Amino acid sequence: MTSGRTMLAIVVAGLLLAGCADGPRPAQAARSGPDDGRGPLTAVIVDVSSSTAPLRAPGGPWEQAWMDAVRATASKQGVLWATTADGATISHSLWSVQGRVFKPTLDDNQLLAKAELKRQAESLRGDDRRLMSVQGRGGSDLLGALQVAAQLFRDYPNRPRNLVLLTDGGITADGVNLLRRAPTRPGARARLLKRLRADGRLPDLSGSAGAQPRVWIGGIGHGSDGSMTPQTSRNIIAFWEALIPAAHGQLVSADSASLQLVNFP
Repeated sequence: MTSGRTMLAIVVAGLLLAGCADGPRPAQAARSGPDDGRGPLTAVIVDVSSSTAPLRAPGGPWEQAWMDAVRATASKQGVLWATTADGATISHSLWSVQGRVFKPTLDDNQLLAKAELKRQAESLRGDDRRLMSVQGRGGSDLLGALQVAAQLFRDYPNRPRNLVLLTDGGITADGVNLLRRAPTRPGARARLLKRLRADGRLPDLSGSAGAQPRVWIGGIGHGSDGSMTPQTSRNIIAFWEALIPAAHGQLVSADSASLQLVNFP
């Protein structure tokens, strides 16, 4: 990872791919009434800093993870959002993909409805390339990306909320640099998380409403630019295993081996 801010991609169940080719768009205006959907909201954050380039290659593991998330969300008639989160995107809460609801037009035939949902998911194949081909400027502002996800989750307290992080975990922004100073002991991790929570850098993913969002991390500890030693990788994994519960999320899987979304959703 380089220093400064990165780009990530947050994918949240039900993609409205309005304007992906034209760059990020502002988040949709708040709804006039409560969200009454029952399908999941899935947020996928894709780290597009330089160290993750091999993972984002065409046909690579993160493109597969994207389609896994899209298909699973579509099959459950969920809603999906996505963004690349460099400094400017994070600071303005811009979204490349905005709240696309997966819903069949034919709901009186289960087989036809299932086939239609599958087609809706497959229609998003290729949008992953637009997101993953973005070149991140600066380092990885994963804390900022979590804050943007938390803001979104507050609008969907009644849905199951899923957060997918496709990242090597190397935060290098907002006053934190895990590549250089990842805490090595539980007490040090707890003290850092306490400071991050006290000054607002660590968000409440649950929004103090509804069940805790479930979190998957694929690629953690897989830095590819030579900046992540085996010990640094272990320290980063341990930090994220402490961070997600501290942010009121339920860590389902932090897969540092296969880079897959184990048991999603």
